[in-house]
Amino acid sequence: MSLTRQNLFLGGFVLVAIFFTFFFWTGTSATFFFHYDDAAYHLATAQGFVRADGPVTWQFWGSLPDGRPNNYPPLFPFLITLFIKLGAIPALAGKAAVFAGLVGGGTIFAWALTKLFDIRVAFITTLFLFLTLDFFSISLLVVPATVVVFLAPAAFYALVRGKWPALGGLLILMLYTHMVLPYVVMGGLFLWCVIYGRDKLKGLIGVICASIIAFLPWLVPLISEGIPYIKYWYPSLVPRARFVELNLAMFWFFGVGLWILLKRKVLKESDRYSVFFLILWVFLVPIGAFASARGLNGHAFIASVPLSALGFLFLVERERRIRILAATVGIFLFVGAIYLHIPLPAFGSPFRFIAERSTIVEFAVKKGAENSMEEKKILDLIEAHSASGESIATLFDRFHGRGVAPEYENYPALYFGGRSGRPVVNAGRPEVLFSRQPIEQARLVLTNVPREEWNERLLDGYASLASLEAVARDFLLVGEEKSGDGVIYVYRNTLENVLREIPVRPLASLEITFIIFIILVSVVAWNFSAISPLVGRRLTPRDGAPR
Repeated sequence: MSLTRQNLFLGGFVLVAIFFTFFFWTGTSATFFFHYDDAAYHLATAQGFVRADGPVTWQFWGSLPDGRPNNYPPLFPFLITLFIKLGAIPALAGKAAVFAGLVGGGTIFAWALTKLFDIRVAFITTLFLFLTLDFFSISLLVVPATVVVFLAPAAFYALVRGKWPALGGLLILMLYTHMVLPYVVMGGLFLWCVIYGRDKLKGLIGVICASIIAFLPWLVPLISEGIPYIKYWYPSLVPRARFVELNLAMFWFFGVGLWILLKRKVLKESDRYSVFFLILWVFLVPIGAFASARGLNGHAFIASVPLSALGFLFLVERERRIRILAATVGIFLFVGAIYLHIPLPAFGSPFRFIAERSTIVEFAVKKGAENSMEEKKILDLIEAHSASGESIATLFDRFHGRGVAPEYENYPALYFGGRSGRPVVNAGRPEVLFSRQPIEQARLVLTNVPREEWNERLLDGYASLASLEAVARDFLLVGEEKSGDGVIYVYRNTLENVLREIPVRPLASLEITFIIFIILVSVVAWNFSAISPLVGRRLTPRDGAPR
């Protein structure tokens, strides 16, 4: 099989795997993975870009009346905006953007592995990812961060081949995709150069500096507008992860791959490339203490899978009886997995094995379209009882009626604001604590608690008791719809003057932003197009490939 056919085969596998699991999981629902609030946040941001006609650094659509800095880089919401402009309804535009991000990023990830190693490593890595629940959980929770991790091998490949335009283009795309992980990737590239590539260090530093300069149009407003809001930043930037869960089969293969690296006195070329993924893994694991999505069962897991693939291939090709064992484990991965639950200090839950935690195949069977028709009725109520630009607010008690203390989130506000295209009063990110929001100035209030059961406890943290009394006095019930196990009530403000959004001037129009995006992608593709395989179609034992 030629290299071109190999890449086409691998790309087709990636495409089919993502397509199948993506739509098998969500069914026909247009809910766009709204069991994660990040998706709702990006859709609300994309709706803001549509109304402003371009990316903006200020959230005029959330946390009214003042708004707040739009601290998240704009590339993923911009991708959703493109699908909306093409005529997709907002929820399906979000679904399409997730699909495009995972397909495009996953294909680039696998392609880069074929260049750095060979088709076997790329195929096994891709297979392990798509058979593991961790991958899909983290990918759907924070798509932009996953895309950055997917692009890391391609950036590394551009570095080792000295393709500076491609590397610069990829780093710029990363910076405009996520706030933190691009700097982790840059740190990994820098450390690898210090260890193995001193001759490329000067070029890397130059490309990093140029990429950050290209990011200044977004970075400067973010810093200047965001400084006054630092005091509101929730102190969750201290370690808060309660536990980690390890897929024992994958962790075993990773351990074998790491053992291969440590036992060799002289590292071959492919071994040195493996070290980059180890560096990336080491950088990402500590971040998991602050955000579990980045830890051992998050993005660090994705970074570790190439080493797991090397370990798997080493076992398979070592002895016949090991092949049988490996094949048995591979079959087991299709139907289930065993996880080790490890509590972290200060959270005294015991160690335990979790046999019911499934892989993606079983998980896909359990999920399906949920409440799409009920949500459509609620969106129709929002459309009927509020005008474009008029704000909505939400008051949701996740545990209402269950005898449990309330938990407040911005998720419902982001969800309904993003789906309906309405600005929202209380839609700050959950890690940010603002002063109480004037919900009584919204046109609509959506809540899962009937008004006669409202009390100061329900509003604590989002509004004052005076706001509660104003809502009770000035709002009328205009509709209610069943949603899941509960009911969502829609109340309309009878007063004439309500909070409305005031769009701000974008950094660039949608058309100009799209042209810049196409230029960056074209530069990367053009610079990569002339690159031949790094170590051939198949690594030989002399190159350090597994035997």
